[in-house]
Amino acid sequence: MFSEAVVVRLSDPFVKSARKIYTYLNRRNENDVYVDEEGNEHEIPKGSQFAATVTLECNTELTVNFKDDEITTLLDQHGVNRCYGCKP
Repeated sequence: MFSEAVVVRLSDPFVKSARKIYTYLNRRNENDVYVDEEGNEHEIPKGSQFAATVTLECNTELTVNFKDDEITTLLDQHGVNRCYGCKP
């Protein structure tokens, strides 16, 4: 007795929502490892990007942030944006 294969296709809105949830949870909970020029390892929030701030005194400060999107807005609204105060 042979059974027929069943193909299930998820709807596009469901797939988009699942991706957003996955991105949100990654940014909220997961880390990437950054190795600086001296070989030291630092944990930074997964999906974050580096941003350098240069002051008038020629001091440079390296920080990380998430791109400005809907997911970052949600992290901010729930008070779980881990990039605030994170300096590698």
